Amino acid sequence: MFKLGTIGDCYIAVTGIPDPIEDHASVLTQFAFEARDKVREVFSHLDDEGLDTRKLDMRFGIHSGAITAGILRGTKSRFELFGDTINTASRMESTSVGGKIQVSAETAELIQLDRRGQWLVKRDGLITAKGKGKLQTYWAEPNPAGTRSRVSFSDEALDHLPDNIGTDNNYHKFDSQESDRYYQHEYEKQEENDVLVADENA
Repeated sequence: MFKLGTIGDCYIAVTGIPDPIEDHASVLTQFAFEARDKVREVFSHLDDEGLDTRKLDMRFGIHSGAITAGILRGTKSRFELFGDTINTASRMESTSVGGKIQVSAETAELIQLDRRGQWLVKRDGLITAKGKGKLQTYWAEPNPAGTRSRVSFSDEALDHLPDNIGTDNNYHKFDSQESDRYYQHEYEKQEENDVLVADENA
């Protein structure tokens, strides 16, 4: 895990950089499970001390894909990531809900390839993501409750995935070079990684 930084109440973490790992999507999702458990533990403890935090929670968004990395120089040099993968991860977070971990179709496919498809539950309906349009996404849970059907990547779910995902170890490289509110710089080199954005919300 690599903590990229915090922006406001958002925490951004990545896997797969600088050294690629095969199960990066599953590693990051497991991190989200554990982060959610820990923040709930902290909020519960603070509530017991009279701070009225029990209703607070976090929402998570995860996306996988090609990324641009570089060193920004100035008064304080720092490592930054840019590109559409960052934007999409931000959309996954902003369209998620408190206490939920939302993953994109690309991340869901990689989790399935890691044989952890039991973590995934298809979200009812499509979300509308700024700059992306309608997207099918999935909830990730270590032990999904209820009797809802699990994800099948042999049928309609594949319609939402790029053709080369999971077939030749190539990630889909997006054409868009729009920048979001986090990163607005030119790129220097390509990396592949997963991006998680977590946000506290009441």
